[in-house]
Amino acid sequence: MKLSLNTLIGLLAIVILFGCSLMPERDLTQRRIEQGIAAPILGAIAQYERTTGHLPIRLQELIPTYLAAIPKLSNGEEFIYTVSRTDNYRLCFDECCYLAYYEV
Repeated sequence: MKLSLNTLIGLLAIVILFGCSLMPERDLTQRRIEQGIAAPILGAIAQYERTTGHLPIRLQELIPTYLAAIPKLSNGEEFIYTVSRTDNYRLCFDECCYLAYYEV
């Protein structure tokens, strides 16, 4: 499945961050740090999907073409990445998750 630039922009707009609204105010700075770390992963997933027509099953599939290495969270832990059978995915850290889903 090839995506046009407009479709890709629309899909990126559908990537939603949820679960973080319940975090205490003192954790907001940490959340922003983790979001910054997640940004290259989200971009690489979008590029991979645009190039191959499907989502990566594991984040390691992004190496070395889309990322030199998979970034880790500031505490050294890894992001949790899952893909559903309907080509949707979640990229999670702590209680926060990015959701990407498609409306066809």
